Amino acid sequence: MDYPARLTYQRGTGGYAVYFRDIPEAFAFGDTAREALRRAPCALAAALTFYFESRRPVPSPSEPNDKEELVTLPLEAVAKVLLHNEMVLQNVNTTQLARIMNASKRVRKINFTNSVDIDLTAKALSALGKHLEIVIRSPV
Repeated sequence: MDYPARLTYQRGTGGYAVYFRDIPEAFAFGDTAREALRRAPCALAAALTFYFESRRPVPSPSEPNDKEELVTLPLEAVAKVLLHNEMVLQNVNTTQLARIMNASKRVRKINFTNSVDIDLTAKALSALGKHLEIVIRSPV
């Protein structure tokens, strides 16, 4: 998932800030543009906590405009988003998901704010009738 981001120079404080229009809770800052963009994926992933905790679906990335950079969400975060959004769509919480999967202890430990095993995420999505697939594509 590549989210469009706006990089701006901060005249008052110096340095650069990165803002995401799809995830307004995300913000990264750095002394240089390169540093701000390097920090942006972690800031974006951290901001998803607000969506997970409030059980709101995470917005999909919109099309970038010519003034935006694309910031790639870390793979583990992408898997969390896909599972979270499917659970919200199906109105399923982790306790209900554990029952569906017949895997009480491990599934109940799914905590969207911490690390989530991608294999467990794939199994959970499968229990919800979805298939997690990782595809390698050549750049266009």
